[in-house]
Amino acid sequence: MKKIHFLLYISLISFVSFAQDGVEDNHTITIGLPASSVLDIEGPGGDKSLTFTTQAVVEAGSEYNYDLVDETLWLNYSNVKAENGATRKVNVQMAGALPEGMTLTVSADPYSGNGEGEVGTPNPMAIVLDGSISTIVSNIGSVYTGNGINNGHNLSYELEFDNARLEYLSANLNTAVTITYTIEDE
Repeated sequence: MKKIHFLLYISLISFVSFAQDGVEDNHTITIGLPASSVLDIEGPGGDKSLTFTTQAVVEAGSEYNYDLVDETLWLNYSNVKAENGATRKVNVQMAGALPEGMTLTVSADPYSGNGEGEVGTPNPMAIVLDGSISTIVSNIGSVYTGNGINNGHNLSYELEFDNARLEYLSANLNTAVTITYTIEDE
């Protein structure tokens, strides 16, 4: 009987010693970061609409000045590059038609602000908004520009009128167009 108790005792000690924790252990942590892109347009006080209104002519015989500029809006974006390292770009497109004789252009200044990372490169030329899709900023890497005005790329819009087309002007000229910005892979 002593022999059975002794064998049970040895078996129990062996079982307990295999069931106890050791002096070292480990586990795995998996880190995932999805590719993502977001952008927005920021204006003073949260207003991102623009209105171009000319001054009335006060001197008889004076030329109309319909060359108007607005530089109050900012393009902000955050981006994490895809696994293959491809950069992204921002395209701009206008929906709607301008009155006959008017031209609207937009350009983006080089980056300024409180962000970090691989900011994009603005198109060096002003883009004529005519309904086609045009790239305004390219080569965007993993980055955030900072949020709000004075962060990102300052946008400059210019509305011009060809005075040789004055016959198309009228006081009830109220036209609205929509400008859409899209961030996508290059």
